[in-house]
Amino acid sequence: MKKNKLFILFSSLSKPEINRFRKYVSYPLFNTQKKVVLLVDFLTKNRSKYQEEDYEELRQKSFSKVFPKETYDSLKQRKLMAATLSLLSDFLVQEELKQENPDQDILLKRVYRKKRLSALYLAALEKEKKELTKSQQIDFYNYQDKVRLQHEFYFYVGANKYAEKDPLNALANLHQDLDVGYLLAKLHYACQVLVIQRFRGASVEVAFIEEAIIMANHPEIKEHAILQLYIRMIRLLQDRQAVEYSQIKEEVLASLPLVNKEIRGHLLVLLLNLTWLTVERPRIPEFTFELYKFGLENDILRDNGMIGTSHFNNIVDIGCSLGEFEYTRTFIKNYLPYLESKEGSLEHVKTLFEAFLYFGEGNFEKVLQHLNYLEFKDLSYGIRAYLLMIKSTYETKKAKSYKEVDMLCEAFRQYIKRKYKQGYMSELVREENLNFIKIASLLPNASSSNFAIVPIKKLKDKLLTFERVVSRTWLEAKIEEL
Repeated sequence: MKKNKLFILFSSLSKPEINRFRKYVSYPLFNTQKKVVLLVDFLTKNRSKYQEEDYEELRQKSFSKVFPKETYDSLKQRKLMAATLSLLSDFLVQEELKQENPDQDILLKRVYRKKRLSALYLAALEKEKKELTKSQQIDFYNYQDKVRLQHEFYFYVGANKYAEKDPLNALANLHQDLDVGYLLAKLHYACQVLVIQRFRGASVEVAFIEEAIIMANHPEIKEHAILQLYIRMIRLLQDRQAVEYSQIKEEVLASLPLVNKEIRGHLLVLLLNLTWLTVERPRIPEFTFELYKFGLENDILRDNGMIGTSHFNNIVDIGCSLGEFEYTRTFIKNYLPYLESKEGSLEHVKTLFEAFLYFGEGNFEKVLQHLNYLEFKDLSYGIRAYLLMIKSTYETKKAKSYKEVDMLCEAFRQYIKRKYKQGYMSELVREENLNFIKIASLLPNASSSNFAIVPIKKLKDKLLTFERVVSRTWLEAKIEEL
């Protein structure tokens, strides 16, 4: 990755960013190497033609363009790329500092302290203190900032400690903020651990959870809304009967303004996971779809403007399963440009999502037409395309299609084997998809006839033995139809 860092970073730039970077490297104050400008021009025109596995070819072609009369010299190329990478890194830092971002104030404050400009430094601390006091956010990031600020006030050599009316009280406040921040972080991550344990059936001991809960119920902090919310989520994860899911849901959504955007996203995902783990199965799609709609409306699901693959896929899946086709079509149209994808082009991804809509509407022939010749680098899309092809082929209910189900299942099995061997797939993903194949491949030969090759009861019993299997609901529905 290190030798390809320039290409990876450059590929992430938007067109406006590329234009600004081109101007940046052309300005003599920042860059005096004309070869750097030539390399930037070449990358601008050719970046979309190459994927990561082709970067060696890109490296050699860029050298030929910048040094047309010379044979390839790896040392000279490395020096040019290093100079360009350094400029690009500086440019990206400056781009970040232009945003409405507190980093600039932090850097200025550091300058004031380094230069012993006590009045300016203390004024900057006072300004930050006022902003923290005005903020309604009470997540662990907020308490970390409070502790850091009080630390700076107390230990700065330029501060007059004798002017402080009650230094012991100031230190006591620091300790309380330190404790509350620790408890918030401890319980936040405890929820994450318990969710993973419930989903994977694994167990790992997390020390001091109960002790942290006891501390969080101390009279001075027991009214802290976020602390109490974490405690109730932990109790629900430990015992479904301990707390009502509907109560937790209302509390989480009401508490979102009290935390920063990152923690809002974490809490929404926790709530989605709690839905899967604690709500009755028939109602899970309805509840999760409602939460995803809330996340979209309040811009919680996007991280730095982009929406993750798993969220995107889940919205499409659940929307189709609930028959919310128009909403799902509008979602795909509006949010596809913001999908965080490893695919070079989103056209194939768009086609795959359109196929999901056709599948939900029962137009299985159209699905198969859409999926012909599609290839994906992203494992999640490759798996989804295979699953959709197998299910659509079976749904056409033609004698020929039943034979094709076997062929597709075998192709899917080989795909899983290859991706697992290459290290792209976890054991759990491998298991749940192989279990799907084991059932789907038997469906064409199953019936209620006494002479059936695969008796229905045998198929039902086999499915029940699988703790993890993708598309379980579809498999159960197809078995019931036999």
